[in-house]
Amino acid sequence: MRRSLNCVVSAACVLAAWAASAQAQTVPLFERCEGTVQSFNPLTGELGFAGKGRATVLGLYVVEGSSTAIPLSPINGLVSGGDTSTTRDGATIKSEFAGVYEVLDSGKIKFHVFARWGDGTGRLAGVTGEAEVVAVLDGLAPGSAFFYDTIGTLKFSHH
Repeated sequence: MRRSLNCVVSAACVLAAWAASAQAQTVPLFERCEGTVQSFNPLTGELGFAGKGRATVLGLYVVEGSSTAIPLSPINGLVSGGDTSTTRDGATIKSEFAGVYEVLDSGKIKFHVFARWGDGTGRLAGVTGEAEVVAVLDGLAPGSAFFYDTIGTLKFSHH
């Protein structure tokens, strides 16, 4: 009797561990994106952007978003915004980000932000994540190039 109780308890522990691992899995996120500034309003600090990138988990994707900058001085300030990434298979995921920017000696603008992902659809439904993002813009005029690199994690919650 005692041996079968131990087997039942052991089996229950294995099933609980398996269920916990099936519920959530955290994976690394590495991302690189290039694109262009779509619009910039110097009165409000709002900037629209669009690009194409590649990321672990997402694969190839397109992104559209916007940010708003609040100058603290002529060479730096705060920035916040959001975007939506759409993968080749039509899944989407949204991010919100906030951080700082600085105007470099070269005239380029460097953003260092913290992003949080969520509100996914398709194969990204239930996915959340967070990451550090460093972006460099050649300028603010529409058509100006930008790129960004991301290092973070995504968490898959299976329902």
